[in-house]
Amino acid sequence: MTRGRAIDELERQLNSLRTVSDLLLTNDGNDVTPGQIAGVLNVFLDNIYPCLHQIRSGEKG
Repeated sequence: MTRGRAIDELERQLNSLRTVSDLLLTNDGNDVTPGQIAGVLNVFLDNIYPCLHQIRSGEKG
């Protein structure tokens, strides 16, 4: 993955995280457990860290 693609993927993941956050905030009628929230956050973190590593490595793209 090039640095530019890594930045694009990071932005996509952050936008998705914002969408999930907004959905959780408006989910008053349904029970969402802390475990479910943690699971969703872990998925995003698993996708974000490789992007950050690629950006940090300095590969030009």
